[in-house]
Amino acid sequence: MTVVHELVYAPKVKTVFTLTAERLHVETKGTVGAKADIPVESIEAFYATASRRVSPAGPRGAVVHSAQSISQATGELIIKWNDDGRPRVKRFALDTDTPSFGRLADELVRLRPDASLCSLNEHVAFARLGVWSREKQVKVGAITCIALLIIGGGILVLLNPQTRQRGRPPTPSPTTSPARR
Repeated sequence: MTVVHELVYAPKVKTVFTLTAERLHVETKGTVGAKADIPVESIEAFYATASRRVSPAGPRGAVVHSAQSISQATGELIIKWNDDGRPRVKRFALDTDTPSFGRLADELVRLRPDASLCSLNEHVAFARLGVWSREKQVKVGAITCIALLIIGGGILVLLNPQTRQRGRPPTPSPTTSPARR
């Protein structure tokens, strides 16, 4: 049985999931151009999650443009597989509201029931897959940016010649030196 699931992001960008008994083929057509061809027997684990929709109105009424409000993506499929001895993990955006997603998920569970992590808690499944949740990625990214700003500011303060000469006696200039008179 072949199951096809399509997700259209924009008029020219769409992702097509094709699942057969032997392979899961994912191809993004358009500006992104991402591809994945995964043998079903090499899938070690997978998890399908529904993402939380973000309100387009942010703090103080500012408009927030998020990928979720622009595209149809309402979830993601995370797959871990063995690629010639190398473990690989890939995240795919999905439209979980369509019947084709249900058929794709059901067929994937039917083909690999031992690899399904869908019955587990999201945090446990993410830990087994070796990935972070989107919220954790945002927090770590924000903390990293703040740390880099603090370190960069400290380096600029240390490299500034005016801050290095504080507390030292002024060096005489060659024109006002008593030996030159």
